[in-house]
Amino acid sequence: MNSIRAQFNALLIILVLIIGTGSALFFNYQQQQLLKTNLQNQADSISALISQDLAKLIYLNDTSFASEIIQQIEQIPALLSAQIVNSQNTPILTIDRLKEEPPKGSLAVNSSLQYKGIDLGRVSFIFYSEELALQIYNSRLQFIAIMFLMVLFSLFLGIYFDKKFLQRLSHLNQALKDTTSSKQFNIRLKANLNDEIGQAQQNFNTLVAMVEKQTATLRYQADHDSLTGLYSRNYLLSKIDEILLKPAQPCHALCYIDLDQFKVVNDTCGHQAGDQLLIQLTQELKEYLQTIYFSTLGRIGGDEFILLLKNRDKAKINSIVEKIHSIIKNLNFIYFERSFPIESSIGVIYFQNSLVPASELLSAADAACYEAKNKGRNTIVSLDIKEQAQSSHQQDMNLISTIYTAIEQDLFKLYFQPIVNIDYDKSEKYNHFETLLRLPDPRNPEKLISPALFIPIAERYGLAFKIDLWVIENLFKILNTNLTYLTELDVISINLSIDTLVAKTSIVEIEALFTQYKIPTNKICFEITETGFASSVENIIDFINHFKQQKVRFSLDDFGSGMSSFGYLSQLDVDYLKIDGSFVQYLEDNPINQEMVFAMCRIGKSLNKKIIAEYVETEETIQLLEGMQVDYLQGYFFSQPRPIDEFFQTAPPIAML
Repeated sequence: MNSIRAQFNALLIILVLIIGTGSALFFNYQQQQLLKTNLQNQADSISALISQDLAKLIYLNDTSFASEIIQQIEQIPALLSAQIVNSQNTPILTIDRLKEEPPKGSLAVNSSLQYKGIDLGRVSFIFYSEELALQIYNSRLQFIAIMFLMVLFSLFLGIYFDKKFLQRLSHLNQALKDTTSSKQFNIRLKANLNDEIGQAQQNFNTLVAMVEKQTATLRYQADHDSLTGLYSRNYLLSKIDEILLKPAQPCHALCYIDLDQFKVVNDTCGHQAGDQLLIQLTQELKEYLQTIYFSTLGRIGGDEFILLLKNRDKAKINSIVEKIHSIIKNLNFIYFERSFPIESSIGVIYFQNSLVPASELLSAADAACYEAKNKGRNTIVSLDIKEQAQSSHQQDMNLISTIYTAIEQDLFKLYFQPIVNIDYDKSEKYNHFETLLRLPDPRNPEKLISPALFIPIAERYGLAFKIDLWVIENLFKILNTNLTYLTELDVISINLSIDTLVAKTSIVEIEALFTQYKIPTNKICFEITETGFASSVENIIDFINHFKQQKVRFSLDDFGSGMSSFGYLSQLDVDYLKIDGSFVQYLEDNPINQEMVFAMCRIGKSLNKKIIAEYVETEETIQLLEGMQVDYLQGYFFSQPRPIDEFFQTAPPIAML
């Protein structure tokens, strides 16, 4: 690629040379013309001088006049030769001082001969003299000198423009290139001049300074907790990774600290009190840890802290951890004259250069903390990473790893279980389903891990939202590739966790999936449970109202399992109430449950809700439910949950709802 700098310099040199050459040629031409004019005047004077004698020579044929003409011409020292011809172009007189070719620098001049208006002929002269040759030589030297000066001038202009404009543009371009390629924003340009280029350089400096500041801010925000200013989870994991890459060193420890009474403060006085507690505790811990070298404190959750201790023996580590435990226990937290006792459960994992990655070390410390809580809270559990691998809580960690892998590698399986109309006809096909999630056991893929085992673990470790998005996207993919089946379906239910209902990005991400896979919103029903309603009821109502406006249906699952669901029922704009299966299973053998189900059905009908009964397994149960105004049935009596593709292999269903 030819740079503007090189192109401009080349163009400048060519332009200056053209102008210089033209000027020199014009000057030389003017000099030559002036010289020729002088010689022409001299020739015309000679012609006038000899014209009378030449007329006598021609008309009188008197040769004595020829000697006079020759004598007059020879008196001119610069004249080398002369030839006179008459009007018929016949030579009548020749004077030649040349012995060979005319020397360089000689000039030929012609002049007409007239006498009293009569054309006598013409005379051709060749002039040469040292002075004439010197004039011609000087003229050429002047031409060369002008050309040389023009070249020097062009170089000077090139250097001047290069330094004043092009070099600065080149520096600006290089700075942009370096900044883009290296992603480093500490480059600055000297902007001394206040012209357009100088302003561009100043704007570049301002821009990279802003980006550098914003990058530093983003990096700080990524590495620090916004409330306490402590380090974040990702920063701590990176520090652990650095330790693991170094040669074997003395013992290190990763401490997982969980406050035991934090929820009491939050529930009693609100989140502002909880935030104030965290800030006060952070100040106490930082003040103590200032004296502890190679210590790094971070906050990774609401009331969860991580402390990394490097290059210490176990005795010293234990002493530090016990001191921290004591600081927390002795923390005097008062909020509006109310005093709260604060305690902590701490899990400590010792490690050196373990082959276990940083994320698993953190999980191990969490597991040790969990074990401390199981021992009655307000205690410390310390384990070596090798010992921790044998702890009972390691099963949870393994399951978390399995869940992560299933999400990343699409190992989950989707199942359908039909929901049928109370007035079902055995000849009719199913068109209303609940989507269920199954997780294959990595040790035996043909065996499934119970949802009752992995769903609570996923909720505890914050994976429920990711799982819900996985279910929605993969179900939508399947429906998008089976459009005929989708058209015949009435509705498909999808279970959503409380994490999804309250997540800030859930509405945007779910809407994007509807749009991406072109799924009609009226074909989808979201099932929700009352778990977690107390702390998030406003967010849940907003979520429901948003999607209800888009014709998505909602079902309240496990209705009746908790008394709070009755209190929230009037606030939730749901379409279906799904009675908890524990009331429906073996209904014919339990009169109390019969009364409970009947009461729930009456409440639902008074609010114009459709009633679904799950765990339907017998004909007797169906007969009882028919008399209770139940609208839909679900259970093993109709079908166990089966892989989705098994339903796609059957004929399309006809509408039941």
